[in-house]
Amino acid sequence: MKSEMKLKYSTEAGIFNEGTRFATANSWESLSLPLGNGYFGANVFGRTQTERIQISEPTLANPWYRPKIKPKGPAAAAAGVNSFAEIYLDFNHSEVSEYERGLTLDDAITYVRYRHSGILYEREIFTSHPDRLMAMRITADKRASLSFSLRAEIPFLGEYTVEEGDGLSKTGEVKANGDTLTVSGEMGYYKIEYFGAIKVVNVGGELSCDGRSITVRSADEAIIYFSCDTNYELSEKVFTEKIPSKKLAGRRVDKDKIISIINRAAKATYASIKVRHLNDYHDLFCRAELSVDAPEASLDCLEYTDVLLRKYREGRISTYLEILLFQYGRYLLIASSRNRLPAHLQGIWNAYCDSPWSCGYWHNINVQMNYWLSGPANLAELFLPYINYAKAYMKYAEENADEFIRTNYPENFEGEGKNGWIIWTAARGYDIERLTAPVHSGPGTGAFTSLLFWDYYDFTRDLDFLREFGYPALLGMSRFFTKALAYREGKYLIRNSASPEVRHGGEYYLTEGCAFDQQMVYENFKRTTEAAKILVVEDDFTRSLAQMLPHLDPVLIGDDGQVKEFREESTYCSIGDERQHRHISHLVGLYPLAIINDNTPEWLEGAKITLQNRGDISGGWAIAHRILLWSRAKNGDKCKHLMESLIKNKIYDNLWDMYPPFQIDGNFGFTAGVCEMLLQSHSGYIELLPALPKSWHSGEFSGLVARGNYEVSCKWQAGKIESVRVLSRSGGRLKIKLPEYLLTDAPAGGYTVYEREMSENECVQFSR
Repeated sequence: MKSEMKLKYSTEAGIFNEGTRFATANSWESLSLPLGNGYFGANVFGRTQTERIQISEPTLANPWYRPKIKPKGPAAAAAGVNSFAEIYLDFNHSEVSEYERGLTLDDAITYVRYRHSGILYEREIFTSHPDRLMAMRITADKRASLSFSLRAEIPFLGEYTVEEGDGLSKTGEVKANGDTLTVSGEMGYYKIEYFGAIKVVNVGGELSCDGRSITVRSADEAIIYFSCDTNYELSEKVFTEKIPSKKLAGRRVDKDKIISIINRAAKATYASIKVRHLNDYHDLFCRAELSVDAPEASLDCLEYTDVLLRKYREGRISTYLEILLFQYGRYLLIASSRNRLPAHLQGIWNAYCDSPWSCGYWHNINVQMNYWLSGPANLAELFLPYINYAKAYMKYAEENADEFIRTNYPENFEGEGKNGWIIWTAARGYDIERLTAPVHSGPGTGAFTSLLFWDYYDFTRDLDFLREFGYPALLGMSRFFTKALAYREGKYLIRNSASPEVRHGGEYYLTEGCAFDQQMVYENFKRTTEAAKILVVEDDFTRSLAQMLPHLDPVLIGDDGQVKEFREESTYCSIGDERQHRHISHLVGLYPLAIINDNTPEWLEGAKITLQNRGDISGGWAIAHRILLWSRAKNGDKCKHLMESLIKNKIYDNLWDMYPPFQIDGNFGFTAGVCEMLLQSHSGYIELLPALPKSWHSGEFSGLVARGNYEVSCKWQAGKIESVRVLSRSGGRLKIKLPEYLLTDAPAGGYTVYEREMSENECVQFSR
């Protein structure tokens, strides 16, 4: 029986460290429950005296600012995405009983219920993507007993943020008129106008307004609708326009649109809006399921999440909690990646003025980890916001490549727009990092990004996408690399090379041909030539890429048997200050690439030695990364150990991942890791349960996706596959590794790769 996927708690999110510009441990980060519809995010605290709902909008931002005199502490680099607004509902219910709050992942709805003075009060909240709003319904089980006041605040107003004259201003105004409250203002640096509106609909009782707040008295129930927007437009101009205040010139926030959204909702029924939300959300979330047979599962789903997490930390392992965290990653991606900007470092959520690492897009692993789950977890279309983002920044990235090649390799400069494109580590919704030389990550960050587009094609087999954007992006990145390579003793080595964030002697280490860059160049060349064949493109340039491939030397083995991070390295970490560095960038060939695999046993063994030396202790996202790497090494018990380590040490009570502070890539990486433990398809065929932990002895999954756009379901018992179902959503030649007992009457023994030509939407099943 499928267990309900729900986070639930017997206490409200308490008050501590609130209102600070930047705090690493507070009730927002560790206890509030997140909602999101792609347009904005909401964090619900579930309080009974004064409910707090914090609103995030991902385009409301100032640049990441470094002050002239660098202060100590978090403000050394300040600003970034800014908190949009705080909504407060004053109930003044201080003495309550039978309290419970929660978030149902199955429906993407938060709820709060409790008794006060013998009356049962309930409220539920959801954020609807199709109606672009947040809806809240508040009820009481006794007529004429619901009273509250609604008000709002705009945080972090001021003429500057870090130091006087920095231009990082924020203005704001709150007004209430009749049944509607509005928040509006401007972020000064980019001239970002913002506007939000809240409408209160009371059923029975009285409604009044004092210009700053709305009060409901003696009602039977109340329904509240909220929506918001800014004047941001994702376009080439926001990246290429050099004057910040002109990036959005001519754009105004559409206040009438927001007002019409909430007015239209008020004229409809709450039930109809909820049905549209559920139909839309279920279409995504219900595609994939996972269950693992465990005696405690039926009881654990009844337990409060914080209690379950505390027991897990004390050694009582809960399979239900592990599956809940797997589905939570899918939920968070649905909530944060459905509109004009992709999921940032905190998804779509942020409560601060100085958002951690600006809530940016960090391309030396973080943004990639955000989307590694999208294909295998059956949510491929949630990568589309990043594709649209890349289309907008591409012109700027081409200018970036022009500048880099002109500065560093003028002999290879062919003229403006003929040098491919490059994106370095840092990017936001308004700019991407422009460097004439790498600082702590080499040019491989470009292929780390372009190969996401190949993966999207590989999981969807969308030929139109490959033709119109995927192949041109791969081709442009390959063109850039050919200009940044040097020929050394029969090898093509990338220059200005750096393994992300590795220091040697206290300084970031720059070299030629480090493993991270070489492996990325190799894979980008390979996928470019493969895409050219698919599209029947043949020319001198793609032929030259194929000729260069054997000379890229992507993997080298060192004196300790390890995969070398640097060509000049001898023993493990003979170069590098940290033996257990959080990044393991020289193993990108193991994951997400497929250079290191079962067919390269020496390299695979070297990867295992590297992983053992790197160690298991790290920040949340880095532990998730280790799960992914060990899953490719097909060590399920090691993956399970790392899963347990992540849950015990790097998960807040609301199940958000802590680096610390909160970073969503750890949640997304965990889900991707579980997918990889259950299903792999990078070696040219589908492999089931390649890294199954012994403790997950029996179970089943459905709706995971393999490359080639195959939707796969599998049931196993005592570690043995019992049945398999494969749906070919695009047609093509199926190749799947199966135990021979599923194909013949032979007893349990070996495996074989079964092949079959399949038509679109054809299904094939195997059972014991």
